[in-house]
Amino acid sequence: MTDGDGAALEYPGGYSDYLRQRTEKQNEKTARAPAPAAAAEGKGGRAKTQSKLSYKDARALDALQTRMPELEAEIAALERLLADPGLYARDPELFHGTTRRHDALKADLAAAGERWLELEMKREALSGN
Repeated sequence: MTDGDGAALEYPGGYSDYLRQRTEKQNEKTARAPAPAAAAEGKGGRAKTQSKLSYKDARALDALQTRMPELEAEIAALERLLADPGLYARDPELFHGTTRRHDALKADLAAAGERWLELEMKREALSGN
């Protein structure tokens, strides 16, 4: 049988003995090989683990925490405008433009909320380490 390195080796026994001996040999090799983190430490470096949000994620989280209240305030203002029962009769174009803007802002707020939740969960997971 060959071991994948091009050399033919003989194993005593049948095929099942060959498989058992091959896995034992592979297990010995992996047990002797240093772990990747240990190998990095052996070269003078430390294994890099992330303990806080990246700069980009931290900036995005700060921006979302500022942007979300602004979106909520603008949505509330549009809802007050749309609450006027005579708006459609007076100005149908304003009504339609306002409803389109309201829908777009609601979608933006939902997307911002999801992204904020992702970043908060990531921050919390990193601080838990």
